[in-house]
Amino acid sequence: MKLARTVPAILMRIGTSRKAIKSTMKGMKAMKAAKRGDGGVFSDQMRHASEHLDGAHGRIARLIATHAEAGHLFVHCAAHIGGLKGGGGGAPAWQAWEGHRADAVLHARDARWWLCRAGGAVEAALDVFRVVEGRSGSGSHRPREAKRLRRRARDDVSKALHALTDMRHAIVLEFFDAWMVLNQNR
Repeated sequence: MKLARTVPAILMRIGTSRKAIKSTMKGMKAMKAAKRGDGGVFSDQMRHASEHLDGAHGRIARLIATHAEAGHLFVHCAAHIGGLKGGGGGAPAWQAWEGHRADAVLHARDARWWLCRAGGAVEAALDVFRVVEGRSGSGSHRPREAKRLRRRARDDVSKALHALTDMRHAIVLEFFDAWMVLNQNR
């Protein structure tokens, strides 16, 4: 029972973590700075954006792993303390927990997908910029295709941020559901 009571705290820690969002926002900020700069600034800022997006992707992966571990622990403990009462997991609090958990997993997957897509667009923009820079010998302009890829990456990051917000919201709801399951017999 003591171990089961750690799960809501873990869920709250995951649900309130802002590290992935902060790193993603830094990537967005670097892309905005790239828009305002000349060729050299564009290249430097897009590299920074790529690094921040990679960092955000890693942070989300760690959140997902911790979330999965907490879920497995909760299922195991809830089965032993009778939290699955109501016909094989049919208790309303348990069903709500399962639904919010599934939502959190889906939103986390979406966030990672959008960040991967954004990272690919950033890298492609850098490749286009390097090719054009190598041909012209002048890094004072940004090719149209690099600008388009930067815009696509920015849009994808916005979608990733939306998915991260939805993930956090689902995990906070999952926290309350877990608390209800643990305290339903009190």
